[in-house]
Amino acid sequence: MRLSPRQLALAVGVSESSLKRWADAGKLRVSRTDGGHRRIAMTEAVRFIRDAGLTVVRPDLLGLGGVVGKRRPAAKALETDARAIRAQLVGRFLGGESIAGLADGPIAAALARLDVQGDRDPKSEALARVATDAWTHAIATLRGLCDVAADAPLALGGARGPAPGASLRSATVAAALAGEGMRVIDLGANLDAAVLRATVTAHRPALTWLVDDTGVDVCGHRLRTTAEVAAFARGVTTGRR
Repeated sequence: MRLSPRQLALAVGVSESSLKRWADAGKLRVSRTDGGHRRIAMTEAVRFIRDAGLTVVRPDLLGLGGVVGKRRPAAKALETDARAIRAQLVGRFLGGESIAGLADGPIAAALARLDVQGDRDPKSEALARVATDAWTHAIATLRGLCDVAADAPLALGGARGPAPGASLRSATVAAALAGEGMRVIDLGANLDAAVLRATVTAHRPALTWLVDDTGVDVCGHRLRTTAEVAAFARGVTTGRR
């Protein structure tokens, strides 16, 4: 998705002339159409909104819909409203929070509730699967908003254990790594070590991960939080690992 300066200006409540000045000053990367009109990639718009501390007042113009930018109280039960979950996560991300921080906050809390529900009767497990689908789609939206260069270092991994919880944990790690500017291949749940080795041989990633319900193995290091995974990734992308 590519936005015109007018669309982005309306989305964040500033003048179009201000937006064009920021672009001319190099603070906002733009491309040009054949006719010479400025266009802004969605991922660049998100980066700029976060870096500049702007508030999104018209999320519909960004293709996001719903209400973003408002904090929601901590949930005490499973959330199955995909639109509300996406609004919560995207709003907080656009507000400047990192994906790793969201992973260790509301997403981790949701995973804990999902684990409890999954151990009960079929009705509870069905509810947990619906909630897992809603959270998975919201996390995929976050990953799609990340500004990742085509030649960025590659991260590759997946999760031990069965779906749905394991696949959601892996998707969360993948999104957090994308948030640190890494290209990502998420191999999902029930990942066999031999399959992981074969995929590593084929793709030669700069970072590998294998997540379970107690932590993440990243390049042979046992990490407990997604924030630690993100910090490790920053070391990789800056050449310190």
